[in-house]
Amino acid sequence: MTTPLHDALGLTGSDLTFALIAEACERSVAETERLDWKSEVPLPTDSTKGDEARARSLELAKDVAAMANGRGGLIVCGVRERGDNEAGELVDVGDHSNGVQARRIRQVAASMIYPPADLTVHLLQNDDGTIHLLVIEIPESSEAPHLVQPKRDGGNDGWLMAPYRSGPDTYNMVERQLEAAYRQRLEGRRQRERSLRELHAELTERYVVGDRQESGAVVILAQPLTPRRGRLPDDPGRFALGIINDAASTAQMLVHMTQQLFYFPVVLLGEVHSNRRSLRRHVFTADRPSQDGQGGTVGPPAELTIELHDDGTLGVVWSRGAAFPHVRATGIAPTMPALDQSDPDSLATLIVAIVTELCDRLQMTTDYQLRVTVEPHRPVHVITSEGHLRRDKPAPSPAPLETELRLSASVDTRAGDIVALGEDMNSMLELAASELERLTDYEARGSRMINPQTAAGYLRRIFGGDPTETPSS
Repeated sequence: MTTPLHDALGLTGSDLTFALIAEACERSVAETERLDWKSEVPLPTDSTKGDEARARSLELAKDVAAMANGRGGLIVCGVRERGDNEAGELVDVGDHSNGVQARRIRQVAASMIYPPADLTVHLLQNDDGTIHLLVIEIPESSEAPHLVQPKRDGGNDGWLMAPYRSGPDTYNMVERQLEAAYRQRLEGRRQRERSLRELHAELTERYVVGDRQESGAVVILAQPLTPRRGRLPDDPGRFALGIINDAASTAQMLVHMTQQLFYFPVVLLGEVHSNRRSLRRHVFTADRPSQDGQGGTVGPPAELTIELHDDGTLGVVWSRGAAFPHVRATGIAPTMPALDQSDPDSLATLIVAIVTELCDRLQMTTDYQLRVTVEPHRPVHVITSEGHLRRDKPAPSPAPLETELRLSASVDTRAGDIVALGEDMNSMLELAASELERLTDYEARGSRMINPQTAAGYLRRIFGGDPTETPSS
């Protein structure tokens, strides 16, 4: 798939480079409905205050929403126009590698556009580092129409508009266009639901085999509402492994912050020992045998399988096997299928950590839809940390869970979805509460074991807010 810039230059490929934009200036490429030139980053500066700051932010929101309401496109910052909307010369917009400006852009897309628009921010520079460019890439959206609140100009304050581009110009949708856009959105949702279930079924078929069919497995598929295009950057295998390693560190920190004591899936996430590429996905596995006090093997091992797809999709399959804490002392495997009562929170923590790292590394601003099942479809025994059955009889066969993680939304909404994921996964095993709620009041509780600044940094990564901005509980 090519970008609007490649199309304008008559080239193939999808990688955005400084050289491509320089060539567009040399060839005086004109703006189109999918290509917009800006001489500066369209955000308020530190010195911009009040109505002017709001107006600049809303102008950016309008530009992003207009692209999302069409076929997507690129907003290229660092190109001064000449003539009739044509690319003229390159202009340095400053070094924004600290991520602050990219985060502000994503916050505008999340807070001033409804529903929030997905986007990716690219930072480019020439070889000697004297000219920096910033490119905002907006994919075609399945959630169109995206609405924006207009600038304060008398009686229009509080109204909503749905901008779209026609050529280089921006207009507002009329009623007929809005009706067609909403109809298309509903059909798109039906198609995404079908895709989610089909990919989940394929994941189950690949990995719930052999011992896992008897011992029980949790199968989770997390799919971005706006999948990314192309391969993972640089060396894709190393890049994917870096995501896993950083997600493991984040998950372990969250476990400490929520004071979870048994987090076996998160431990194995830090021990993945294989990485193979297959059909645009990277597969990681880790396992741990279940042993008695004499070192003998008891029952099937614990196994964790992670799939990272190039488009941002994540697959997780977790099987506890017979690897329960009490087995080492008793040497007796539990009745299968069985899961530990800590597994739902541990897996929810793992999912949140990996999806957050995916979005950060790939500069993705998108929501995720999730499907979670417990295989096979029959009653499952829930084991406490002391090795006892949670109830006299197993939990009924859990119904599939389908939910969302709205990572592009506000801090409170994002936090609410994360806590709800933990609660819903616990409910699948008829467990009452989720420890993930502890994260929402962590600043008040604190911990003598964790540096406050370190904890604040992890909260910002997970909830999408500034280090001092924690979600309300």
